[in-house]
Amino acid sequence: MVLSLNTITFPADFMLIAALNPCPCGFRGDPRRKCNCSPQQVEKYMSKISGRTTLRNTLYVVILLPLLTPFKALTIVLIAIAALAFLIHAAFVRDRRLGIAFISILGLASAYYIYWQVNTDLRYQYVLTQVNAYNKVEVECERFPFPSIMKLSIEQRVSDSELNEILDLDGLAEISEIDLESDELTDASLKLIATKFQLRRLFLDCKKITNAAILDFKKQFPDCTVVPYKRDLNDSDFEVFFGPPPFLE
Repeated sequence: MVLSLNTITFPADFMLIAALNPCPCGFRGDPRRKCNCSPQQVEKYMSKISGRTTLRNTLYVVILLPLLTPFKALTIVLIAIAALAFLIHAAFVRDRRLGIAFISILGLASAYYIYWQVNTDLRYQYVLTQVNAYNKVEVECERFPFPSIMKLSIEQRVSDSELNEILDLDGLAEISEIDLESDELTDASLKLIATKFQLRRLFLDCKKITNAAILDFKKQFPDCTVVPYKRDLNDSDFEVFFGPPPFLE
C-alpha cells in the first residue's frame, strides 16, 4: 500500500477499512449536529478524492459485505433494483424516449417473471398432489432467481417399479437433482434415470446399486456431479460424501 511518501507491505490475510468525513467539519447529514460548511467548501473537499476511488470503495462496502450475511438473496435483489434505477435515470438524462422505452421493456420483463413464478408454483402444487400418493418421496422447488421444480428425494422402501411410476409423473421434466436413499433400488434405477433426465447432481445411498453401475452412469453423464454416500470408488471425478443424507439434515 502506498500512502503519500510511505510504502507499507501487509501480509496476504488482512482487512482494510476506509473512512472519509462527508465534509470538512464532519457533520454533514448528521441529524444531531448542524453542518456549518458551505456548498463550495464541501465540493472542494470532495474533489480531493478521485471519483473512481470513491465509487470502488463504496461498491466494496455495499455489495461485498452483505453477500456474506444470511440475507444474500435480498442483497442481490436490492443491488439489481439500484442498478436498474441508475440505468433508468441515465436513459432519461440522455433521451426521454429512450427512458420510456427502457421502462416499458422493464415492465414487460417484470410481468413475465411474475407469470413465471406463479406458473412454477402452480405446477409445484400439482406435482405435490401426485407425489403425496407415495410414501417417502419429496419434491423441492427453487423460486429465486430462476423458478423451477428442481429436486426429487427418494427415501426408504421405494422399489425400482415404484421409482419408474414416480419418474413418469407429470411436471418432473425440470428435475435437475435427485437424491436416492432406498435399499430396495438396484442398478436398473440408474438406467431409468439416465433415460428420463439430464441431471446436474445425483446423490446415492443405495446398498444394492453397484459401483460398476455408478461408474457407467458417470461416464454417460460426465457433467453430472455424482455423490456416492460413503463409497470410495478410486476415481477423482467423484465426490465422496460422509455426512448424513441431505434430506435428513
